[in-house]
Amino acid sequence: KIVIIQELMEDDFDRRTQFCEEIMNRIDTNFLNFIVFSDEALFEINGSVNRHNCRYWTDENPHWMSDLRTQYPQKLNVWAGICSRGIIGSFLIDSNMNAEK
Repeated sequence: KIVIIQELMEDDFDRRTQFCEEIMNRIDTNFLNFIVFSDEALFEINGSVNRHNCRYWTDENPHWMSDLRTQYPQKLNVWAGICSRGIIGSFLIDSNMNAEK
């Protein structure tokens, strides 16, 4: 699968640092207190891995991976967040995630 990425140039570090410093000077010092960074992950109980979301870097072909998929696998969602006050969660959700959960 071909993945297109941006190339980092020599002066990118300085430009990115300058941008971050400028933004930090512009925002309210309490602004980050109102942001929650969160993510969820879906785990299949049988140990199966979605290979499209995982990358393994190795010098050899990793033959240890096997496809254990079943038609209706048992799944578990895990949700966690982080904010200025600390870590939120993790929460185990044994049903599908939606806007209400």
